[in-house]
Amino acid sequence: MRITSSHALVRCCLVAVLAALATASAQTEQTVTGTLAAVVDGAEVTLHTYATFVPEDAADGVTDERQRAILERVAGTEQHSATFTVMEETKLGSMVISPATVYVSVYARDESAGAASRAAFEVTFSLAPDTLELGPEEDVQVKYLPDGTSLDGYYALTEGALEIGSVEVVDATTLAITGSFAGLLSWQEGHEVVHDPADVLSVAATFELRRVVASGDALEIVSGD
Repeated sequence: MRITSSHALVRCCLVAVLAALATASAQTEQTVTGTLAAVVDGAEVTLHTYATFVPEDAADGVTDERQRAILERVAGTEQHSATFTVMEETKLGSMVISPATVYVSVYARDESAGAASRAAFEVTFSLAPDTLELGPEEDVQVKYLPDGTSLDGYYALTEGALEIGSVEVVDATTLAITGSFAGLLSWQEGHEVVHDPADVLSVAATFELRRVVASGDALEIVSGD
């Protein structure tokens, strides 16, 4: 399993926006857009994806220049933690270097008041744009983040599989996706994911994402364009 550049960009965008919002004094409005229900090492966990409306004054009082720039860019918009990005086909002459691909990025967490844990699941995978069937296994990655955002230490699905139940085109910018994954999560402390049988957690999860929204923000926010 590997991280694609598209997955990394979308995650960088999401984490940057969440970090910036955490320091902002403005109140945000959140709507649940999907549910991920899992049993991790015997414990039941229910997490959600969200649409977060960023108010126009979100950047007011933020002194960090990068965070302020991010908030100014997304002020007045709705930011989603379940997104998809369409990458066009790239060719060299008549040779296809990489086919057109839909990359899906899901970040599910519990933002309810008084939540007992801020653990999160990060799930990424690709879809074929013509059939909307699940893409190759190397584009699939499932991470369990005990503290919600840090990748200094995390669990990754190193044995098992992800399956897609259905993909529905809701409108030109929205998909609805259901699916599941199960197997073993093993502890990671580096960028490269490897199986570690000495530290594993069993996992079985289902997800129902009612709004997976096209994201055009990732590249602009990360590159600063």
